[in-house]
This record gives sequence, C-alpha cells and structure tokens, in this order.
Amino acid sequence: MFIIHFVSDSQIDQEDVAKGYVVWNPSCRIPDISPYHDSIKKYISKWKPLICSKNKPLTSTVYSPITKRHTLRVNPHIVHSYSTTVALLTCCYSIITRSYQKKKIRDDDDDRYNISKAVCFKNKIELPPETEYIYVRCISGKKNIYETIHFMVIDKEPKPVTSKEELTEKKFSVFLFAIDSISRLNFMRTLPKTRKYIEERGWLPLEGYTKIADNTFPNLVAILSGMTVSQLTKHCYPSHKQKIDDCPFMWKNFSQNGYLTSYVEDTAPIASFNYLKYGFLNSPTDYYSRPILIAARKYMKIRDDGGMEYCIGPQPQIEYLFQFNTEFIQRFHNRSYFNLFWSNSFSHNEMNMPTIMDDRIRNFLADIEPYLNSTVVVFFSDHGMRFGKARETYVGWLEERMPFIYFYFPPSFQAAHPSWVRNFRANKNKLTSPFDFHATLQDLLYGQQLQPAAGCPQCGSLFNPVPHNRSCDDAGITSHWCTCSVADSSESVSDPHVVAAAHVAIGSINELLQKSVDQIKNDSSCAILSFSKVMSVRTKVGGGFAIFRRREHIIVFETEPSKAVFEVTVPEGSVKISNVAEISRINMYGSQSACVKGGSLLKLFCFCVKK
Repeated sequence: MFIIHFVSDSQIDQEDVAKGYVVWNPSCRIPDISPYHDSIKKYISKWKPLICSKNKPLTSTVYSPITKRHTLRVNPHIVHSYSTTVALLTCCYSIITRSYQKKKIRDDDDDRYNISKAVCFKNKIELPPETEYIYVRCISGKKNIYETIHFMVIDKEPKPVTSKEELTEKKFSVFLFAIDSISRLNFMRTLPKTRKYIEERGWLPLEGYTKIADNTFPNLVAILSGMTVSQLTKHCYPSHKQKIDDCPFMWKNFSQNGYLTSYVEDTAPIASFNYLKYGFLNSPTDYYSRPILIAARKYMKIRDDGGMEYCIGPQPQIEYLFQFNTEFIQRFHNRSYFNLFWSNSFSHNEMNMPTIMDDRIRNFLADIEPYLNSTVVVFFSDHGMRFGKARETYVGWLEERMPFIYFYFPPSFQAAHPSWVRNFRANKNKLTSPFDFHATLQDLLYGQQLQPAAGCPQCGSLFNPVPHNRSCDDAGITSHWCTCSVADSSESVSDPHVVAAAHVAIGSINELLQKSVDQIKNDSSCAILSFSKVMSVRTKVGGGFAIFRRREHIIVFETEPSKAVFEVTVPEGSVKISNVAEISRINMYGSQSACVKGGSLLKLFCFCVKK
C-alpha cells in the first residue's frame, strides 16, 4: 500500500527534505522507498559469479614510455595451465585498424575495419608504432588454445585548439562512467561494496535525478547535446539511416579546447549510437572501442549470459574496457581529457546481474583513484530496468525513471570552486534531469553555461542552486516520466474510462504501425493489436498542494496477439493520448519485432507476422 503523507512546507526548511521523501517541494513529492520493499522482494536475488575461462590470460601488453611502444608478452608462468609448454607454444597477432572513408558508402560504415596478416612470435615482441588494436591467437602444435584482443592506449596529440571561448583557469578532466539500466535503488541492492567505497570517499549523489525519455539514446543525447531527439533530428540527424557525426556532442567542445577524447562502450550490437542506427562514419573521439569489439565478435567465441554478450574469449567483455580505461587514466592523469565509458553487458537485461560486478567495479575505482587529482568523475546510469515483473510494480515504475548518479570532485576542484561544490551538495534532494547534467558539463569546460539546453532552456548547471519549487515541467521532464507523487488508485481495472483509455492507446499504436509499413521487411507485416485486459491502474497526483487537482491515471494493459504489456499516462477524465512515444512497453519484445528494419519505437509495438 502506498500512501502519500502531506506535510506543510512550514514544517521543514527549504534546503531540507521531509522524512520519507527524496524530493520535497511545493511542486514535487518523490517518496523515498526501501530498496527491499515487500512488493519486489520476491524478484531480488544474488547471481553466482560467471567464469569466462578457468585460466588466467596468457598474453598481456606493456607500454614503454621510452620507446613509446607496447610489447606483447606471453606469461610463461601460466603456460602450463593451457596444457602446453613454452617450447611448443607459438602466438601470432594481427593488427586491427578502422576503415575510413570520406562519405557514407554502406549502412555498416561504423562496423568496418581492416585486419593485417598475422605476425608470429615466441615469448614477446615489440609492436609497431601506432598499434592500437590487435587480435592474438596462440597455437600448440596444430591446436588453437588461446585467443584474445588487446586495446592499447597509444600516444596521440589533442587536436589544435579551435574554440574562441575562454576556458576555466584550470582545466579539469572529465570522466563519465555509465552502467546501463541501474536505478538508484538497484544500485543500492546490487553494488553495495561499490556504494560504500564511493560514499566513504565523499562522492556526492543526486537523489532526485530523473530521466527525460524512455531508453538510452534520448537520455544520453540530452546529456551530450542538451537536445531532445526530435530537436536532434531537425538539427543534424534527419534519419536513423544517416551518419550522426555532425551532431554537436560535448566531446567536440572538449576536443576543440585541446582535450584528448575517448568513447568506449561494450556490447557493440546495442551500443548507444548504433542500435537501430548507422552510427558514425568516422571515429567520434580520439580513442574509440568499436573497431576492436566488432572484430572480436567475428574472430572470437562469444558467450551469452543474462541475454547479453557477456564473455568475449577468455574474459568478460567489459574487462577489456576496464583495462583500457585504467591505462588511459593512469597515463594521462597530467593531461586534459574527456572520457565516456559506457557498459551494457552485465546490467541491461537482468535486474540482479550487476551483483557479479560489485567487486570488480569497486577495484577499478580503487585502481584509478590515485590518478584523479585533476579529474571530475560522474558515475551514473541512464534509467532503471525497463521491463520484467518487478517493473510492473509501483516500485519498479519509480525505479525505471530514477537512475543512480554520483559526482566525484577531487580536493583541487573543491579548493578552486568551493561555492560550486556547496551548491551541488544542496541539490542532493532537488529534482534534476539530464539537461542539468549537460549544463554542468559546460560549466566544467568553460566555467559557465554558454548556451541554454535547447530541450530545456530553463534548466541550469548543478553548480547553481536548483529552485526550491521546481516541477517536472521546469526540469524538462514530461508528465509520463514524472515521478512527483503517486498514490494508490481507487479506480477499478474495469472502469469504463480506464478501459476506453487503453483502447485509445492501442488505436494510436496501430495507427503508427500502419503509417510505417516502409520500415517493415517485405515478407512481413505488423499484426493489428487488440485489447486483452487492463492489468493495473494507479492514480498520479500533482506534486504539491497548488496543483493538487491535477490527477492522472497510470494504466497498464495487455494486448493480443503479442501479449505485449504497455503503460500509458492519461489525465483524469480524458482518454487523449498526446504522444505515442510515451507509451511504455514494460515486458521484453525479444524477436517479436524482428521484421522491423529500423526505428526503435516500432520495435516496441510491432508483432511480426508473415504475409
């Protein structure tokens, strides 16, 4: 049972938050729910460790600051664990390079790479200069006993400064470390050691941080560009079939001001700029992981766990990126960089799977800690789990909309910007959004927000006080994603208004499907969806007394023949659906929409049938 308890504003200070809430203001009340609430306890479990290989890695690379080259080495102490000897062992490496072209040639330009002829060696070999990616295979006799990849941090010069804007006096590096689909509450449940580690070291959370759209892409676009997807479409990305190179993502701003830039992401098939999109024509940043991970998927064994590509060869695929980022941060701690590290492989599909990475993430953060003296770190997610049985509960609804986020400010930053850090602390329990995150990145680079976020002109840097009475509208969060106050519903699932709203939503979905036949493979079509049942109804009450009369219904319903479960938000007394993009699908579509050629929205709705 969820009941909202109202307390007058005079009972609490404006900078405080009422007991039992993470946000409390005249326009927004967000309850502080236990991560182990009774309604989701039965869905919580701890995963057993997943082992990609019983043996330790056979090869490694070591960088020499003198020669500025990497040496590829065989570890002689573990050769025996591969049932061979040093004398019988031969290893060979091939260099992977990204294919470059001046204009779009194919739909998979972002997946193109070249691979060199293999070079074989014994024990160790110095790699040619500028070798960034290699595929390694080791043979004993005629038997292939080992294969792996190495993604090395080679020396690169930042691009010439072209920006005319003045920077902050001291250039702090920025490291964005994101784990997909982890809510604030699920972070507390699944990564307790990591949470303890960062909170003991003064990392600062934002407990009212709320997503602004359904999945990764629009929330990341808001962070990196300050735009909504519809604005991005008009500005630089007219179609998912077009390259996305021309869009104004923040790594360009950092690059134009002399920063090295890096963007690495695991699970290439669903990468943020590639899932149902054509990605980049050329590398978006100085360091880019996609070429080596695409090559690895072709040449190495992939093992799925939790519905994701977890293992690549002998290691979890995120391990390759942990190793890269550790070397990158250690090597460049005295240089200015912008580094985005995004992971999907252990969190995207299974709510409890992140438990297997708690120790590794904690150790990664400990490994890089000595090198963060001039680096601001943001550790965050894009949203919570978007589907599954837990998602059908109220707690799941809240979690989906409220990802975890922490900022780390090194002592040198706190000394340089004491008022910024003081204001940030005061925003812990304020309603915030990815648009504020974007404005904060501008502050970190320029010392001020030069351009308002197009998607939320009234949003601002988290280094400024967030207005006490902020509403979802003020934060660029539409009603469907707004978490400001929900109460149990007295409405019946058979209420005529509720059922009518579900029918209207289904009609909107079918209308979209009928308009999008050009995006469906020729031998298939999307089935017309029909109403099955309303599964639940909750009443959403406006956040504060001033807008108490604003009431909405959150309706969860099932359709035939797909058994798809959808969620829609409609005003009380209305059945109008303002935006079909804000009808959420909260169970997995799997292969049901395999006939969709493009467009993530259609994937949510289409139930493919052969013609």
